[in-house]
Amino acid sequence: MAIEDAVWLADKANENPDDLPAAFRTYVQQRYLRTARVQIMARVYGEFYHARGPAAELRNQMLAPRTPEEAYDGMAWLYGGM
Repeated sequence: MAIEDAVWLADKANENPDDLPAAFRTYVQQRYLRTARVQIMARVYGEFYHARGPAAELRNQMLAPRTPEEAYDGMAWLYGGM
C-alpha cells in the first residue's frame, strides 16, 4: 500500500503543486476505503490460509474445486489497478 499510496499522492501533488493540503485531503477522501479493505482482507486471509485442524480441512474443501483463473479473479480487486 505504501508504494501505491505514494504514487497516487505524487500524481495528485503534481496536478496542483501549489495546494498540497488539498492533495492530502483528496487522498484521505479517495483512498481510505481501499486501504481499509486491504488491511481487513490481509487479516482475513491470514487467518484463512494459516488455519489448522478442522478450519484447515474446511478451507481445503472450499478451495479444492477452484481453478487458478478463479483464484486470480478473486484477487483482481487488489492487483487490477488503483
